Amino acid sequence: MGGAELLYGQSSMPLTGNAPKESGLRNPRSALSRRSKLFFVLKPPPSMSEEIYETACKHAHGRTNRQPHPADLLHVSLLLVDEFDKPPYELKPRIEAAVGSISARPLKVRLDGCDLYGGERHLALTGGGNSVDIQAFARMLHRALTKHNLPRQAFRLPSPHVTIIYGYGRRELLIVGKPYVWLASEFALV
Repeated sequence: MGGAELLYGQSSMPLTGNAPKESGLRNPRSALSRRSKLFFVLKPPPSMSEEIYETACKHAHGRTNRQPHPADLLHVSLLLVDEFDKPPYELKPRIEAAVGSISARPLKVRLDGCDLYGGERHLALTGGGNSVDIQAFARMLHRALTKHNLPRQAFRLPSPHVTIIYGYGRRELLIVGKPYVWLASEFALV
C-alpha cells in the first residue's frame, strides 16, 4: 500500500462525483431517511468476487429465498468512520490527506471458513488466524483520522469476514473447499 492508496472511481464509492440531488419526499422508511455509514473496506479482486457470488448462489438455492449480496459489493470492513445524516462529501479532501499519510505493505486476506453474523441472521465467509495485520492496519487508519481531526467512531478490532447472504435465516453453513486468498494493495471508502 506504499503511501496508502484509497480507491475512487468505483460504483460503490459515495465520496466521488457530485452529491446526489435530494428529492423533496421524506418517507421515514425510505433510504433517504437512514443515516449514511462511512466505512474503509478491502475488496476482493473482481474475478474472486464473481466466484464468491456464484458459490453463494449455489449454496442459497433451495435453502433460502434471500439473494446473495451482489459481487461488486462484496468487501471486508476495516473501520467504521462514522454515521452521518447525509453523505459527507465535504470531508473527501481531508480524508484523502489522512490516508495519504499512511504507509503499509499489502495485506494478505484469507477467507477459509463460514459463520453466521449479525445475531446469526447473515451468512459470511470468515478468516482464520490471519487478522493481526488487518487489525493493525485498521488501527493505523483510526490513528490517521484522529491525527487529522476527522470524525471517527471508537476503535473496534475488525473481525475479517465477507457477508454473502443478508437475512439468511438458516443455520446450515457453507462448506468452504478452497480458501479465498488475495493480496490487498488498495482499500476503499464506501
